[in-house]
Amino acid sequence: MLGSKCEVLFYVTATALGKLRHPEGEVVVTRAAGSHGVIQMIPTLSSCNFDEIIDAKKGDQIQWLQLYIRRGRGVMKGVVQHAEKRGCKGLFITVDA
Repeated sequence: MLGSKCEVLFYVTATALGKLRHPEGEVVVTRAAGSHGVIQMIPTLSSCNFDEIIDAKKGDQIQWLQLYIRRGRGVMKGVVQHAEKRGCKGLFITVDA
């Protein structure tokens, strides 16, 4: 899917505020997706920090980052570079907010 190998032709989309549903929030989603070979899109507005979510991935699990563009190109550039350094394979820019 979009150049990445996957087990199924769907992915877990970015859904914010995972801790409203489970105490471990998006980390649980990462583990579940990794266990089933499903690509995960990490939400910008997650209730866990980005590195916690990345650290929970399994092996070469594919993760993408959803990004809301905010003021300050330098800050956004840093976020994108950090995601790339941590192994995110895709960047999805949300423009409707």
